[in-house]
Amino acid sequence: MKRTQHFLIAAGFTLFSSAALAVECNAPELPNVPDGDSATQSQMEQAKAEVKDFAQESENYLSCLQDKAADATADERREIAQMYDAMLRKMNEASAEMQDAAHDFQERVADNMQKADAATQDEQDAIAEVYRDMMDTLRTASNEVKEAWQDYQQDTEEAE
Repeated sequence: MKRTQHFLIAAGFTLFSSAALAVECNAPELPNVPDGDSATQSQMEQAKAEVKDFAQESENYLSCLQDKAADATADERREIAQMYDAMLRKMNEASAEMQDAAHDFQERVADNMQKADAATQDEQDAIAEVYRDMMDTLRTASNEVKEAWQDYQQDTEEAE
């Protein structure tokens, strides 16, 4: 019976200390990172800013936990260490998620640029083809004019 009471008291103290730490040290929420395959540039810029804010808020939270650990009991320090580790995992998760989204976004933009370049190249090729055709037509016309001139001169010489 006494063991149960001690356990409940210890559990209550742990919950109380967790609640006290939670009130004093506010863990930030994970930022919302869009899907890089479909996000707009402004959404990616907003996500970057949110991740940056999250990192700063996380650093503040970790600093708060460190401050609390200085005056904590051994049990509280273990709990603080778990909270600290959990925040580090969240920070890594947010960083990895943002990196993946940025990578997907950059790949999509590069793909779109390549398609635009290909379209531009196709347009340039079409214009070059029209130019070549026009130059061939002008050369042919010029040659015909030269031949006609030569024929005219020859006819004129024969007529004299």
